[in-house]
Amino acid sequence: MIKMKNMTMKMEFYKDKNVLITGSSGLLGSHLLDLLTGSCHKIRVLTRNPSTRYEDKISVFHGDLRDSAVVNKAIEDIDIVFHLAALVNVDKSISDPFETLTTNVLGTLNLLESARKQTNKPQIIFSSSTSIYGIPKAKKMTEDHMISPSDPYSTSKAAADLICQAYIKTYELPITILRSSTLYGPRQPITQFIPRVILQGLSGQVLKLGSLSSYRDFCYVKDVATAFILAGATPEAVCQVFNISTEMSINLVDVVEKILKLLGQKSEIKTIDHHRPYEITFPFTIDSSKLRKVLKWMPQYDIDSGLKETIEWFKSTQIGSIN
Repeated sequence: MIKMKNMTMKMEFYKDKNVLITGSSGLLGSHLLDLLTGSCHKIRVLTRNPSTRYEDKISVFHGDLRDSAVVNKAIEDIDIVFHLAALVNVDKSISDPFETLTTNVLGTLNLLESARKQTNKPQIIFSSSTSIYGIPKAKKMTEDHMISPSDPYSTSKAAADLICQAYIKTYELPITILRSSTLYGPRQPITQFIPRVILQGLSGQVLKLGSLSSYRDFCYVKDVATAFILAGATPEAVCQVFNISTEMSINLVDVVEKILKLLGQKSEIKTIDHHRPYEITFPFTIDSSKLRKVLKWMPQYDIDSGLKETIEWFKSTQIGSIN
């Protein structure tokens, strides 16, 4: 368990730091911003979403990571960069691979080049993904597992991950790579699996879902945000690669049943029996022991408590139903 004293000390680390967050309007970025607001000397965000509202003391840069001029300006005088910006929708990456690959790969390259050219090189915490491992080749997937992405999204994250490793080795850029398993939680886009099930369940609709044969390791977004805070404030994490996971995979059928139970619903479920080749259809374990040892991190939420909090958020926001 993360001791409150340890977390307080880590937050104290940021009080004189200038921090840049890319992708601050996304799921992880918004929760990381919650933790850092009021704890840093200065917070700057780089976002493509002009409609997102921020507190007055947060400096906002609107722009695209592929625009090197915007990135160069945003990174000036920054001590720590949390690089989270990415296009993460797998289906969209399949229909439009160019947009996903250029955003996630070229955007990361622009950021690293800007950081490399700074007089005082900032520390970078890069948000990678365990999806880069593809179909598990070992009983436990450690950070040394073969990188074998199965779709354009995971390929883009693998390429960006490898570029980060190259910049560590070639330029000694202080980068920490965090490969997180499947995120979920409040503010997640409604096109994603868990929000989709919740919203259809809340409306009393027949649940219309894709294949439920796959397994995933769902990690609650607040736990992942905490891991990023700890990584930025832990010197031993610099130039290291870490998995973030619960170390427990769960079948999507079981996730649906848990959501319906928490909602008090007994909805009919209609599925499209279409298995996507990049989905994992058997139990697996993503080993996060390195993260737990070095950063003293442990997930605070299991799947039940995380789903409960997520459902309460969607109820409170009164987002409309989707089909």
